[in-house]
This record gives sequence, C-alpha cells and structure tokens, in this order.
Amino acid sequence: MSIPKATNTYVLIIRDEVEKEKNNIIIPGKGRVKPSRGEIFSVGGKVTDPDIKNGKGKKGIFYAGIGQEIDIDGQVYLCLNEQEIIGII
Repeated sequence: MSIPKATNTYVLIIRDEVEKEKNNIIIPGKGRVKPSRGEIFSVGGKVTDPDIKNGKGKKGIFYAGIGQEIDIDGQVYLCLNEQEIIGII
C-alpha cells in the first residue's frame, strides 16, 4: 500500500463522508453535494501558512468543486494548493 506525501505548496485532504440520506430520502450519487471539508492528511514542505503547515489531522475547509481527486489503493485524496484552503477547524 502506497502512502502519499504532498509536495511543494500542495495539501492532501481526505474528504468527509458524503451524507447518504436526507430526511429518509436516498440521494443518488450524482445528486449529492460533496462536503467542502475534510481531514488534512499530508502537507507539502513549501506551505507557508503556519495553521495549514501544522494542520495535519485537523479539518480543512475549502471551496466546493476545486482540487484534483486522486485514488490511491482505494482511498480518495483531494489535492489542493495552499491558497485553496479557506480555514482550519
């Protein structure tokens, strides 16, 4: 199993789980809005923001619809640039 590591100013995030039901109605896969937050998995060495740099394991908030999803050994990671993260929880 490969463990990915972010480089440069990139951050890898594992997106929070998608809500499967809402008010007892099952939402089809393409109709779901993907969460815009997730756990920071890896931070590149050239990230300058101290909150992001020390944010591994914390939740990152980002704009919906951005970044590149990468599937490695069945785990999907979202690759974002440092500037695309708008907050840390």
